[in-house]
Amino acid sequence: MSPEKFVEDTEIVEAIKARTEEIEQRHETQKQQIETLQQEVATLKQQFTEMQEQQLQYEQQLQATLVLHPAPTSNQPQQPPLPPPAVAQAAATQAAPFLTITSEQGRGRGPGRGRGRGRRHERHYRIHGMDFWGILRQVSSDGDIIEL
Repeated sequence: MSPEKFVEDTEIVEAIKARTEEIEQRHETQKQQIETLQQEVATLKQQFTEMQEQQLQYEQQLQATLVLHPAPTSNQPQQPPLPPPAVAQAAATQAAPFLTITSEQGRGRGPGRGRGRGRRHERHYRIHGMDFWGILRQVSSDGDIIEL
């Protein structure tokens, strides 16, 4: 065997040893990663089992509550409970509202309406269907509009 061939073979063996060491290091790293992942999976399984137990307990409590308080069987809405007699009598003596007042927005300036078509933020108040604003608006003898 020639000295050049021996040096060549020695270099090849050293390269193979270095490559083998790299592979072994990667193998160890991957083993550690697998162990870590297995621990995480075990932890997640435990948490999942606990969540299932909590869900089961919640459903059992819900069923127990439904047994104690069954839902109404008729399709009709439930009547509210009757007030005590003193409250019912006091409510009966109260009068109905004297006025019903509603408010409507004025027409303002929109398409096709010039500046002289009334006030933009004018409100029309209606009492029992009558225009309260119109009642308060009076025309003087000069033709000017007076608003009270």
